[in-house]
Amino acid sequence: MVNLATGPIQLIVEVPLGMEGKTEMLETDAGFGYGYNLQVVANPELKDSSAGLDILVQALAPASDGSLPVHLAVVPVTSGKKLKVSKGYANEWIRAKAKLSAIAGGR
Repeated sequence: MVNLATGPIQLIVEVPLGMEGKTEMLETDAGFGYGYNLQVVANPELKDSSAGLDILVQALAPASDGSLPVHLAVVPVTSGKKLKVSKGYANEWIRAKAKLSAIAGGR
């Protein structure tokens, strides 16, 4: 993918209303040489409750070859929550919905 990437990886992170200003990207890799474009947006359908914080992550990896496989993994920071993995291909949006720990949700 490094030699076939054509632009930055697009990431859209959807969070419950009121949480969009509390989200930041802590660490990244080189994004196949182009880096990342990150957007954090509010989604009124997602919830922040004592059970945890709902998030929806969408990713698009642009490449000259659309048959390249892409895996999107949402990794909870705390234990007890499951890793969410979605699979797709370059040049298509891939989505993964996850519930983060209640601590991440500010409880």
